[in-house]
Amino acid sequence: MFSRSTIGSLATAGAAILALGTGPAAAQDAPSTQAAPPVRVLTCYVYRDPASGQIGGTVIGFENTGTAPLHRVRFEVAYHTIDNDLVRTVVDAGTFAPGVRIEHQYDEYRGISFDGIDPTSCTATSAS
Repeated sequence: MFSRSTIGSLATAGAAILALGTGPAAAQDAPSTQAAPPVRVLTCYVYRDPASGQIGGTVIGFENTGTAPLHRVRFEVAYHTIDNDLVRTVVDAGTFAPGVRIEHQYDEYRGISFDGIDPTSCTATSAS
């Protein structure tokens, strides 16, 4: 049997361990305070190269929803093949005026096994 002081010490140690265990998890679970970039993704797909039957590239259509021109937009495009879940970063540089629809073709995913035109996800991750 434990004495009252041993039980009290165990309870205090247990509470300290619980408090330590919830600190980092709470910080990880907190919602991000970083604002989403002022970019709306309008279209995003991969296309098949008729000669090879593999992916020929990626097309992303987007719009600057902000009030100032953008010069660099970064996208994260996820695509699922029969064998893998892939994620590629696409960076577009230029001058993108507010309210103007932009549609560009990129080499990302070229030569990868074609498994449909729709990526798993396509998100603008940053813009400047």
